[in-house]
Amino acid sequence: MSDSEIEVRYQVEDGYVGKSRPQRFEIELNEFQHCETHTEYEMCLDELIQEEFNQCISWGCENYTDIIEAAKLYNATEEE
Repeated sequence: MSDSEIEVRYQVEDGYVGKSRPQRFEIELNEFQHCETHTEYEMCLDELIQEEFNQCISWGCENYTDIIEAAKLYNATEEE
């Protein structure tokens, strides 16, 4: 890591205890060049973390097909 980079460490806050999985990525400090106030620095960092989160974190559903089929069956029953 160079002097113009810094490591960002964050984790997903999902409400479950004991599931800490810290995430890390590096950003270039020039990402903050346009910032003038403390609030702008915070907003910029928030956006960078959100972008990284959106690119790297995904979800999976173990019973996806079961849910779709149950919903279809429920809707068909309600229409009768």
